[in-house]
Amino acid sequence: MNKLILIVVYLVLIQYLSGQVYEPIISSNQSVEFNVCHPVFDGTANESFQSTGDTIISNTNYIIIEDVNFTGIYFSKGYLRQDSLNSKAWFKTDDSDEKLIMDLAMEVGDSIFIDNEMYGSRYSTAVKIDTVDSRRVIELDYIYPRMLATQTDTIKYRPLKFIEGIGTNGFLIYQLEDNGIRNYGYLLETVFKDGIKVYENLEDCKFPVSTDELNSEEFKIYPNPTNDKMRIEYSGNTKITKYEIIDLTGKIIKSVKANSSIQNIEIQDVQNGIYILRAQVGSEFILKKLLVN
Repeated sequence: MNKLILIVVYLVLIQYLSGQVYEPIISSNQSVEFNVCHPVFDGTANESFQSTGDTIISNTNYIIIEDVNFTGIYFSKGYLRQDSLNSKAWFKTDDSDEKLIMDLAMEVGDSIFIDNEMYGSRYSTAVKIDTVDSRRVIELDYIYPRMLATQTDTIKYRPLKFIEGIGTNGFLIYQLEDNGIRNYGYLLETVFKDGIKVYENLEDCKFPVSTDELNSEEFKIYPNPTNDKMRIEYSGNTKITKYEIIDLTGKIIKSVKANSSIQNIEIQDVQNGIYILRAQVGSEFILKKLLVN
């Protein structure tokens, strides 16, 4: 028995010495705070998450990650698992399977499957590996997230990255299945470990507004919130040519050709949620928040 134990210890030691040991996202008994941002109809929203302890699920150890604001609106609680050499990490929720979210052992040309319906489920390849602030950073050929960035629908791209000791710039939840509201583009803004800031990327969280509200006093929609139809009244001098209902990811849900200054639009086929009503006025746009319930 002692010989068997020595063999096992020897094999583990060989693996340890031959492999690269990376800083974990969360070390034992460490308090970590993740501050994230995501686009909304009129700019940027911010939320904060913290490691709040350990738990065991199906005989597997996980670190609990919770929304410290307890809003529960988008994403409130999940579970992080890291492997023994801290080169890989997985994440899950109570209602999702465990997904591999980071693999720092990847080299250029290696692939990982990204299972995100909203931004595309496919194998993504590592295209660049850097060392930034002594941390290994792997950049993938996966664009996350996409969003409206200007009034001409220009897309602002951000490649997905794995960051040693931090996680991913898409936060920990980017692999989770979309439930219609939870996962539409979280990005990591800052990370604090035991109260000390160890990561900051404010630039990624500067979401450009699609456009300023143009002549908003001349544009009215009601009822708002609504659930079956809405009435739009526009008193401006420039003709409106088109109305579009857009979700928070920038996807056009419904497009209607404008035919008069007063327009009724049926929305029974639009799911409950928060949307942008965009009216094209010449080469510019008017944006209004629309609630469907």
